[in-house]
Amino acid sequence: MDLSSLLQNSPQLINTNQIETTSAQNMSSAFSTSTSDKSFESAISNAITEANVSHLDADEAIKKMASGEDVDLHGTMIAIEKAGIATRLTIQVRNKALEAYKEIMNMQV
Repeated sequence: MDLSSLLQNSPQLINTNQIETTSAQNMSSAFSTSTSDKSFESAISNAITEANVSHLDADEAIKKMASGEDVDLHGTMIAIEKAGIATRLTIQVRNKALEAYKEIMNMQV
């Protein structure tokens, strides 16, 4: 039995596609801009704040699990993965911003 058939046939397991989509939507909403007072700075600030919140949620879930409280293992693992994804996304945005800055600085006037 492979993993995909197990996920399709088991209703009690979490739908990972739904989790990935939700995480991507939450993170993309942090970068979305509207025509009113949203700037690049505020978009980045919101994204960093959301990444920090996801790390705090993961830390809290880990502390509860380590202290022996009755917590949902799947929820804890999802919180940890969301924090990891948020960190990787933040690092990639930083890298792209630095690349753009370096490219602008290398332009001939």
